[in-house]
Amino acid sequence: MKKLLSYLEKKASKIEKRFRLVIGVLLCALVMLFSTFYFFDKLWIFIPLLIILSIFSAYFVLLERIEKVGWFGFFFMPTFLSVSFYLFYFLFPGRWLTRFPFIIFYAVSFYANLLITNIFFVGVQKNLGLYRAAFSVNFLYQTIIAFFIFNVLFFFRQNFLINMLGSFIIVFLLSLHLFWSIRLKKFFEKEVLFFAFLLAMMASEVTFL
Repeated sequence: MKKLLSYLEKKASKIEKRFRLVIGVLLCALVMLFSTFYFFDKLWIFIPLLIILSIFSAYFVLLERIEKVGWFGFFFMPTFLSVSFYLFYFLFPGRWLTRFPFIIFYAVSFYANLLITNIFFVGVQKNLGLYRAAFSVNFLYQTIIAFFIFNVLFFFRQNFLINMLGSFIIVFLLSLHLFWSIRLKKFFEKEVLFFAFLLAMMASEVTFL
């Protein structure tokens, strides 16, 4: 398995990174477009598929050795972005007037997130200004993702305990990634875990109110 993976990495590394970015984005965008023609009851098929493709696309673009927390830091945003977009789409009527702009927005967003994660792992040591720009855009997309997921969560009008638990998980994961991206350590610092937990608790309490 390792030999096969190494062989594929060598083949993929011959492709210029910007083309790998485009290939990864087009692959996920096509699957997202295909998923919009099916009803919400097919989510058990498309969510795992989008998760796998998002991880594959992110790894295909980077082709770098990822250690420890780097797996979470690199794959979280592209994956969570794809899932949130997929779920949020079903709040819209299924027509080309909404489908086409939605797919364009998703493709641009996925491309931006792949660039951000690439900067976090490759370009942060070369250009501090580039890192600051990537951090700002990353925060913007975390806000968009939170908006999408919370709309889906509250749309179903579930029991308040389910809403509290869902809010806690969503905010904890997003906050964990956000605070981790400040220093980009290979491990989660205690402060990062504490502040992520604190924000998640606050969000769940607001949901209860």
